[in-house]
Amino acid sequence: MEKTLIALAAALIALTPLAPARGHLGEPTIKGLRFPESRPEAPWFVVDNVGLLALDGDWRWLCDEAISPVPGLEDLAPLDAEGRIWLAATRGGLRRTVDGGCSFAAVPGFEEHQVGHLSPDPSRPGHAVIGTTTIGGPPNDVWRTTDGGESWQAAGLDLTGRVRDMLRAEADPDVIYVVHTGGALRSDDGGRSFAPITLAPPPAEGEPPPAGTDIGLLATDPRDPLVVWSAFVRFPDSDLQRSRDGGQTWEAVAAFPDDPRSLVIDPATGHLLLAMALEGLRRSTDDGASWDVLFLPEPNAWLDCLTRGPDGRLWACVRRNAPYSVAISDDFGETWSGRFARDFTDIAGGWACPADSPAIAACAEACDRATEDCSGEAVDGGVEPDGGPDPDGGAPDAGEAPPPPRDDCAALPGAPAPAPLLPALLALLALIRRRG
Repeated sequence: MEKTLIALAAALIALTPLAPARGHLGEPTIKGLRFPESRPEAPWFVVDNVGLLALDGDWRWLCDEAISPVPGLEDLAPLDAEGRIWLAATRGGLRRTVDGGCSFAAVPGFEEHQVGHLSPDPSRPGHAVIGTTTIGGPPNDVWRTTDGGESWQAAGLDLTGRVRDMLRAEADPDVIYVVHTGGALRSDDGGRSFAPITLAPPPAEGEPPPAGTDIGLLATDPRDPLVVWSAFVRFPDSDLQRSRDGGQTWEAVAAFPDDPRSLVIDPATGHLLLAMALEGLRRSTDDGASWDVLFLPEPNAWLDCLTRGPDGRLWACVRRNAPYSVAISDDFGETWSGRFARDFTDIAGGWACPADSPAIAACAEACDRATEDCSGEAVDGGVEPDGGPDPDGGAPDAGEAPPPPRDDCAALPGAPAPAPLLPALLALLALIRRRG
């Protein structure tokens, strides 16, 4: 019976359109929130299939067509205090600008790579590390720059699977955690070298050991770089895990019938705020021993990418069921207020660049999401699995085929209507969890 229910749930998931697929690679998604050192009061929203949105008095937009000729923006960050030198991690390689986003060029040496992870060093201007997520190309690695992206040094990991996650410790930027398809690593020297660490507690008798595909890094303690939190994603319950020794050993702190996706820690109190797609928001004031349910800003909303701003406010991406794209909390998750209309009508204008710059030319040909209906059918095949196990012998690593050059700029999400099958899906998942 349980297997039948699981199969039925899988079928419902496949039939449930949580959001319409539009644009080059599907529904635009906020990949992350950043607060540039040059303008910490002006947050950046890095949005796949849209580009960069920044609050500079009004909301300004730098289209993704100006950043990369290939769709798929994974991350973008400034490297210098003046905000002129940026790096962009894309599915079409690594891109760089030295004029504040008015022109981008490919960084030599990454033409055959997809770059999925980018982590600037907040304590050293010009320093950053990247992780590659290439499938069917050269081995993946972690690369480091100390000169604003002019030159790069590989850590020499030669990973046959993808770099799946990367997390820099808040208390010590030299400590960097990496999860790849076959395991996990930690660097204590800013990415020059890495040593293996474990993924989870030892498995119980009869259980298979975890692979990198099962683990998501969540947060480090802002007071201790060796205290790191992760999620061990499995069915029916996923484990929220903590390591107090930099990943050498782990303990399961709590279990949730969902995928723990985002965690933020209050540096003053150590309180934890956890966000999940279906279970919503939970807060712990006792280091994870117990969890209180908090109200969401909208019914059935999904908060993700929890980020603490320079002023201590909490920011979150709103993935579902809200008329806005971002929410802000001044009381560590008790209450939230929305920012930036989900239909992009808050955009006041384009990026401040000279009229003859490549960015102005590229964005002039892109669909103006602030004034036009840019919805349309996807123009490429989107994301497809790589179809098998990694050559390194790990678990199957569902990847992304290199996308074709863009030939259509249609990509505008409205606030997607709730899927008609979603209530049935949630009820069925609840039944499966009860039986489990």
